[in-house]
Amino acid sequence: HAFTRGYLARKKYRKMLEEHKAVILQKYARAWLARRRFQSIRRFVIHIQLSYRVQRLQKKVEDQNKENHGLLERLASLASTHASDMDKLHKLEAEIEKVSTQRRTQE
Repeated sequence: HAFTRGYLARKKYRKMLEEHKAVILQKYARAWLARRRFQSIRRFVIHIQLSYRVQRLQKKVEDQNKENHGLLERLASLASTHASDMDKLHKLEAEIEKVSTQRRTQE
């Protein structure tokens, strides 16, 4: 009887070890699957965030380009006005010089 009890105990112990190993393998497999799923979700979320940021930056660049275009038009208008004003100023200076010369010759 002792031999049979020992045999059965050893058999039960081996079965318990095998089940324990199976549980450990299952634990690691589940952990690996969970990590893989988490990384997949993380990559997806990062992709969405990146797409949103790119879209926001494109809109910002577009708005700045519109603003720059308006400023360039305004600058061109001011440069044209300045050139026109400078022409008027030179004509007035020439006229003043002419009148001044005529006065000197009359005196």
